[in-house]
Amino acid sequence: MKMLSCILFSLLATDSLTTAEPIQVKTDFSRSYSIMGEQHLDRTAFFNLHGNLGAEPGTHTWMEETVVNDYNWIPSRGFLGTDSAPESTNNPGFTDPAYWTSQGLKNWRFKNADTRFPNLDHSQIWCNKPERFPEYMGEYLYYGEVDVTNGALTPTDDDAYADIAMHTISNLVCYNSSVPDYFEFMNEPSTAENWGYHWNTNAYDYLLLFCNTMGSVLHDIFPAIKVCAPTYAWPYMEVNNFDKWETKYAKFAYSGNNQIDCYTQHLYERDYSSRNGSANQYAAQYETDNKILSQGKLRAHLDLMDNYRYKNDSGALPKYLFSEAGGLIYTNTAGYPRKNDITLWSSADFYNASKVMSTMILTLMERPDRLEKFVPFINLRADNWTDDYPWVVFQETPGGTNESDYTATEFINFLDVWSDIEGDSLLCTSDDQDKVLSKAFVTNDTAYIIAQNIFSNNITVSFTNALGDNTVSSMKRKRYRMNSTGTVSFYDWATVTFDISNVMLYPDELFVLRVDLDNNIDYTESHIDENVYYANKYMEYISSNTEERFGINLPNPLPSTEYIYLDLGLFRDDGFSADPVYVRVNDTSNLATPDLSASIGITDYWKTTRIAVPSSTLNGGYNTVQVKFAAGGGYITSCKLTLGETD
Repeated sequence: MKMLSCILFSLLATDSLTTAEPIQVKTDFSRSYSIMGEQHLDRTAFFNLHGNLGAEPGTHTWMEETVVNDYNWIPSRGFLGTDSAPESTNNPGFTDPAYWTSQGLKNWRFKNADTRFPNLDHSQIWCNKPERFPEYMGEYLYYGEVDVTNGALTPTDDDAYADIAMHTISNLVCYNSSVPDYFEFMNEPSTAENWGYHWNTNAYDYLLLFCNTMGSVLHDIFPAIKVCAPTYAWPYMEVNNFDKWETKYAKFAYSGNNQIDCYTQHLYERDYSSRNGSANQYAAQYETDNKILSQGKLRAHLDLMDNYRYKNDSGALPKYLFSEAGGLIYTNTAGYPRKNDITLWSSADFYNASKVMSTMILTLMERPDRLEKFVPFINLRADNWTDDYPWVVFQETPGGTNESDYTATEFINFLDVWSDIEGDSLLCTSDDQDKVLSKAFVTNDTAYIIAQNIFSNNITVSFTNALGDNTVSSMKRKRYRMNSTGTVSFYDWATVTFDISNVMLYPDELFVLRVDLDNNIDYTESHIDENVYYANKYMEYISSNTEERFGINLPNPLPSTEYIYLDLGLFRDDGFSADPVYVRVNDTSNLATPDLSASIGITDYWKTTRIAVPSSTLNGGYNTVQVKFAAGGGYITSCKLTLGETD
């Protein structure tokens, strides 16, 4: 039996083609690997659909069974409605407790899930829907003023709002139903129609007050439930030069009297193909339209939130929950209106909507210790939406009611390409994380290596593997891609008959390599646990020819390491006209300066740049990082050291 690195087969045109110098994707089979102590992939964190499990009526249970049993995805997030709850006669503005304690179970979804899937490991999110709470609990507010014509029905008493949330969950307990694991304060209060106070000058203070009041009440009675907020849509902190990043975003990741367990956002972006004429994500994340979040800016966004919490909360890091996500499809390059009619969607539209979700998944896999849940906005069926709503797995024939009246949409292939991924993490590195993202997982004798091309052209990827004492019995591949003419192709598992050191990937293509070993994996080298250490500062303004200094505490004595990286979040509107004058650690050791030439002319340019650090330059305990730019402007938004520790 030959080692994997020596296997060479004939080429197939659909799988392999010689192009430019390949990007190496290397997987280490010789050692176990974890990130911040998390080794095993939790599928319930990454692979969810929109809608609560158990919410489908009996006639549509087959939909839940199909996605759960056949594709290994779980419906996990739904909306709560309390608008029918009567007002208390003794306590005006509050709900009547008797309605919840003596008149039966008000919501059956969680009990249905227990019955339908008694042995399934899953967790559920319940979200307050703004227009679905009683009128006696709010006012119609617009720009902070009462305006019945234009205003949004907005809760005005934080105690009453928390009280009705508590009663909805108590009702589940009273009638022997499971309860949600996560409770979202509200859906998208960043929009006027959902949170009337949002447009007032004290909007964020009100929002934080309501969130903390609800968290305090729910934690007191249901300590296991995690309260999530703010659930903003379009979370672009860099807009207006970070004008409101701390008041609008960071306070929800950490603040005094914080009762919020999960920093929650909706990760939507405008489809870069229709918006900018960009064929792919790599070009779009550097375009003048700032509505691209799925790769470069997502990493920088989370690094800033991490650094903020780390510095202000004694080294703690926030937990993240992304309860909706996707690439929105538009009718033209101007971007409006959205194309939300399934009869107008082609396979390419479904593909463009889902390819960014794959990139988000791979990027969020860098934080398995902090990600609580990621939910692509893909519903089982239209249900409460219009009949032609496209964000569904199953499309209904008009007037149909039976299983035969539904057909699967192109989203089923997005579910399929991820359906087998499971197991423990393996160290899997890409030569260039701005062009190819990669991850790997193994269970017993089967490993899955995932790679996605996020570059603007076809890329040749060389899959190389450090096998240690392991040998390979066979390999298969699965892939999901779209060619330059808009033809979408899903290739199911097929035996590898090509050279894995020379695999051509289309722009945005997701490629999965399955590696079957002769025996269960045998680790012969030291375990790596990847840990992060953030600096004592964040959001540092860049002054011309001025050294910006950061302090980072590392373990003392310094652990043995396989690798060390310095990660800098860099922001400057219109990009950086020149690379840094220098980047140093501990005053004396110059590191390689990052190439920032691709940023020139880019509106709201923001990304995390990675630089290798020799272990000999660091100390146990306190270390310093120094960065100098010749030209002023912009920010160093975050600073951290990433250590692959082996002891």
